[in-house]
Amino acid sequence: MLETLLRIVASKGTESSSELARRLGATRMLTENMLDELTRQGYLKVVVGGCSVPCERCPMHTACLFRGQARIWALSRKSESLLARRVTSLSD
Repeated sequence: MLETLLRIVASKGTESSSELARRLGATRMLTENMLDELTRQGYLKVVVGGCSVPCERCPMHTACLFRGQARIWALSRKSESLLARRVTSLSD
């Protein structure tokens, strides 16, 4: 599912976490956790916006200035290499 999420980000660019969750058939919270994990592992990088912690888990969510603002992710070189290797191995 993580690789599928990377492929969606690679092909579609910016999407809301709700839309990503819908496309994955997963909950929004699970999708946000996967985005956070892919970011932590260096496969995605946050380009714009808010915090690295989903609002639901933040103790400051009621006073947050970023609340409700979207984060935008981009593929890192690490994920671009991974996806390129997968495509190459599939075509061999």
